[in-house]
Amino acid sequence: MRQLDESLKRLKTDRLDCWQMHNVRTSQDVEAIFASDGALMAFMKARGEKVTRFIGITGHRNPFVLMDAMGYVLTLRVSTVIIGIKTVAELEENVRIAQSFKPFGPEAVAGLEDLTRPYYEEATFFKRRKGY
Repeated sequence: MRQLDESLKRLKTDRLDCWQMHNVRTSQDVEAIFASDGALMAFMKARGEKVTRFIGITGHRNPFVLMDAMGYVLTLRVSTVIIGIKTVAELEENVRIAQSFKPFGPEAVAGLEDLTRPYYEEATFFKRRKGY
């Protein structure tokens, strides 16, 4: 939340339309984000406090890294999921995935959160850099 507060001050505003976790690269990043004490909790708190309207997550390297993240997020009833594609076949595959999606049950959600907990420190190393 400290980072959000600093960003809001720099932007000279008190709210964002969309706050995103950017450039998620590895499954460890995903696990840390969705841990019970991960970044998603701060994002959800900000949305609950009406500081942001929407929550986003982006990835630019391996689309399969975000598959569990996408399922988890869709289970939370997000407004939009944007997935980059290079071919019509990728588009068609994404449509099939979306059409057949079933929200994760409480056990699956808890399992992902438990899985990510051990990676939190490693995945958030950059937050401990001076000046961040």
